[in-house]
Amino acid sequence: MLSPKNYQDYPAALRQLYQELDGAPQVFRGERDARPLIGLSANYNASGSCIARAYTESIIQAGGLPVLIPLTTDIEVLRRYATQIDGLLLSGGDDLLPAYLGEDSIPTLGEVNPERDRSELLLVAEAVRRNVPILGICRGHQLLATAFCGGMYQDIYAQLPNAQGHNPQIPKTLPAHQVCLQG
Repeated sequence: MLSPKNYQDYPAALRQLYQELDGAPQVFRGERDARPLIGLSANYNASGSCIARAYTESIIQAGGLPVLIPLTTDIEVLRRYATQIDGLLLSGGDDLLPAYLGEDSIPTLGEVNPERDRSELLLVAEAVRRNVPILGICRGHQLLATAFCGGMYQDIYAQLPNAQGHNPQIPKTLPAHQVCLQG
């Protein structure tokens, strides 16, 4: 067990790290944090479930506690996540499978991940049933439109002349465009 009395035998960097932990507020099992628990849908790469750090840091800065919901199509697991979270953030990523739009793929469609589509559509359906607030960012917003039978373009550049650019070549931590919310 790590305790302050045996820190003197640890390298300085490790000792400093553990002392920093000792100085932080304690959290006990079963204790509910006052911060809302925000489920964050995972992206997927060759290594498995992943997420850009900007998502988790933004949730933390906004006062939430992010929890990554791994890519799974296990309905019981998705239901359990939906019962635990106070909000759901659907992250960006690949294109959606056009079959969920009732369409065939067009030649300019980008990469799709059918397993991720299924996982997130099931998660959204369960979150809606439980009145969990949902925010979709980029692909996440498209997924919400799809979940509620909304329409969208598979490839806005190929299907809509003069479409405004969507993938600016600036760091993802900087604002790319303005958003106007109407109620």
